[in-house]
Amino acid sequence: MYLRYFVPALFLVFASVTYHTTAQNSSSNVMLPQSFPNTLHLQNTPDSSNQRYLSVFSDLGAWFGYALPSNDKKQSWGAFSGPMLVGSGNTWLAAALAVPQFYLNNASNPLQYSQSTTQSFISYPGHLYQSYQFEQVTIEMRLIFTSANSTLTQITLHNTGSKTQTIRYNWQFQALYPHEKTLLKHKQIHQTSLYFTNNWQYEHYSLNKQKFKVKANGSQTFYSFQTLIQDSSKTEHTSLTTAQKQLENGQQAFQKNTQRWQNYLQQLLDTPTKQSLIYQNGLVKCLQTLVSNWKVAHNGLPIEGVIPSYAPGYFHGFWAWDSWKHAVALAPLMPNLAKNQVLAMLHFQDKHGMVADCVFADSLENNWRNTKPPLAAWAVAQIYKHTHDTAFVKMVYPHLKQYHQWWYKHRDHNSNGLCEYGSTDGTLIAAAWESGMDNAVRFDEAKIVQNNSQAWSLTQESVDLNSYLYAEKNYLSQLCQIQGFTQESEMYLLEAQKLQKAIQQYMYDPETRYFYDIDLYTQKPIKSQQGPEAWIALWAGVANQEQAQGVRDVILDSLHFNTLVPCPTLSAAHVKFNPQKGYWRGPVWLDQAYFAIKGLHNYGFKEDADQLKHKLLHNTQGFLNSSQAIHENYHPITGKALNVPHFSWSAAHFMLLLRQQ
Repeated sequence: MYLRYFVPALFLVFASVTYHTTAQNSSSNVMLPQSFPNTLHLQNTPDSSNQRYLSVFSDLGAWFGYALPSNDKKQSWGAFSGPMLVGSGNTWLAAALAVPQFYLNNASNPLQYSQSTTQSFISYPGHLYQSYQFEQVTIEMRLIFTSANSTLTQITLHNTGSKTQTIRYNWQFQALYPHEKTLLKHKQIHQTSLYFTNNWQYEHYSLNKQKFKVKANGSQTFYSFQTLIQDSSKTEHTSLTTAQKQLENGQQAFQKNTQRWQNYLQQLLDTPTKQSLIYQNGLVKCLQTLVSNWKVAHNGLPIEGVIPSYAPGYFHGFWAWDSWKHAVALAPLMPNLAKNQVLAMLHFQDKHGMVADCVFADSLENNWRNTKPPLAAWAVAQIYKHTHDTAFVKMVYPHLKQYHQWWYKHRDHNSNGLCEYGSTDGTLIAAAWESGMDNAVRFDEAKIVQNNSQAWSLTQESVDLNSYLYAEKNYLSQLCQIQGFTQESEMYLLEAQKLQKAIQQYMYDPETRYFYDIDLYTQKPIKSQQGPEAWIALWAGVANQEQAQGVRDVILDSLHFNTLVPCPTLSAAHVKFNPQKGYWRGPVWLDQAYFAIKGLHNYGFKEDADQLKHKLLHNTQGFLNSSQAIHENYHPITGKALNVPHFSWSAAHFMLLLRQQ
């Protein structure tokens, strides 16, 4: 039976404890979310519904987010920007959908925000905060997520005057996007429901009491509860009992949220070496990035996972090798999410063993033209390292085994044990996508040949692919040992030894002291360019010491890879080196840089690895000492952040480097 038929039920087991996955920390120091203000800049007020690149705060797997109002948009002060819907191009429902207005004593006009109003806007791990100080009253507002489709806003009114004051409020609703509106008033609960034309339903709940007498130097706190779901029938509503419970137990909800994020931070910052504050801030930014891209099961995605980035609107699905990398970083912090990230991709394994390249809420968008490099066994081994969950290993092992075998059945054109990247539709572009390096120079002259009715291969056997497969054999051997499959474990080790000899013999060039892809027919290295595929052999442990020394020397050469931000995806000496617009022709991708640094460590080049890591951390624009978002990749010469912000695997590999994993 294939995993797709029974994973959803298992998902319910993992999801039930996702919010409590961090281990108890032996340290007596409690890491409070308030210790890390504005590690990410989350102040944005949209001018239109389709401003997709504005940053938002999201949590607990929500497919939407909110932001703090911009400093220069006083008309939006006093409320939280949004919500912004993730996916389908991204859509802002409003500059600020629910806006509270406050009236002091018997005033007929609400308090007015002006340039003279003392205000504060702060994003913390786990919540947004804003405050406004008027002449006789201070207003504080906090927003948290209580579930994947619900948020809770806490509003505290402080009377700073010398006499008791009456403060009343009401809610206004305004949208950038067309909507219908209904108002329902019950004995204790006031409900506003908005229905948007893209089938999203928003509900807002507050207690009917909207007037408070606040003594001098006293305060009054109340809550509003919001839900946002996609519901084309418009028949599902949050029960009034649920809403009332949220409103009456708001303080407990905020305490629970704080505790959850304290647990995250304790586990995140409990590293083998004490981290400086600047590195702690970097780690927190990584965690916030991954959590903001965490998405629960939705439509065609039956299991939760982490998307590459919520920002552009087209990354609203799960990619295979992204998922494996996210899982490795999340394993010690949020192990159930890490497990579900693996299951989210294995769910889409076909009967032949292939795993889809990427999958979406709209299954019509799923890409079966190619898969991605095999890193799933690495992810599962790391999850086991941190959880010792043998049951999980037993559940996924048959599918990892079938995926491993698939490569040799469908991507080994001449059956010599060395695989090629390829496609299911016979196109070169899909075959290049399968490498994950999309438009890399190494594929410029490649051709494609047919293996069977549903499989084609490039005419070059790739060193990174076969190094990944070598590593996977070793990880599969470990997973067999965990299950007591001794004979099968030894089989993988023997296969790994055979593959290692072939890679060392055919894919390393003694003249240039570097690894290359080789021609499918001549078995000679294709030396048209030098890229990160060579150092994957070091990460996987497939090179001998002399070969590792040769690759190390090329990496450390400032003419090639030892640039301001080190380890670009193409040698800086190559004529096609183009970091600004090259995508995989020059920018530094954090996963590849991580593999280089980890590979150097593997072969004893610790000082070299530490030097590259320091340059990578300190020269990437905006990562440290800044609230700038983590980006998809970086310019190796200038350090400039490039392409998509809030990028998950960049955050994952920054995190792995800082935690020395």
